[in-house]
Amino acid sequence: MDRYNMMVSIANREELNGILTIYRKYGADVNFISLGHGTAFIDSTPKAVTHTVVTKDSWVKIKDSLEKEMDIDLPNRGIVFTVPLSSVGRARQLKLLAGSQEITIGEESTLKDTTYELIVIIANAGYSDNIMIAARKGGAQGGTIVHAKGSGTRGTEDFFGVTLAAEKEMVYIVTKKEKKNRIMQAVLSECGEGTKPNAVVMSLPVTSTAGMRFYEIKEAEPEPEEEAEE
Repeated sequence: MDRYNMMVSIANREELNGILTIYRKYGADVNFISLGHGTAFIDSTPKAVTHTVVTKDSWVKIKDSLEKEMDIDLPNRGIVFTVPLSSVGRARQLKLLAGSQEITIGEESTLKDTTYELIVIIANAGYSDNIMIAARKGGAQGGTIVHAKGSGTRGTEDFFGVTLAAEKEMVYIVTKKEKKNRIMQAVLSECGEGTKPNAVVMSLPVTSTAGMRFYEIKEAEPEPEEEAEE
């Protein structure tokens, strides 16, 4: 999986169409878009946030075009960054997320010495409760839900039977690396392809965390012993 990245862009909303045009030019057709705004004391301009899976080859071309055509590297023009993917739920889901980009199915990859992973689940709107019920069965402690809208090529939608343009919910779950596969499989089993949520699942390595101490202490506590029967 070391050839694939999650590309995140944060830019003024009026720049969104130009950014998406560049993405599509290099085959990054599948995007998940949510709306936000800048911080009030610095820049309260309405923002658009996109999430896109890209190959390393596509990223080099996209970065060059964003700098030359959108002046993305100038102040107050936005930011685009990539985070390496460590796994995607199934090979078909990687093909769906990659859109028109050329891909090669490979093994999972992980950064050395990482303790946690971020699981990203993209599902049809209205099924976040189902997602979290399944995730908790796999060992997840909790998650965060972001509302978004998908976009993708029509051919991709027809082939995979997934309507990308519909309203979506993105669920973020930070978990211990050793729990990742169990949680992803639990979600795919109950909410994956062919179900109403039609969830797509992927994971990204997390290099450092703050705010997880409560869960670490809880996990370190010994299980209560059952009382012996008389």
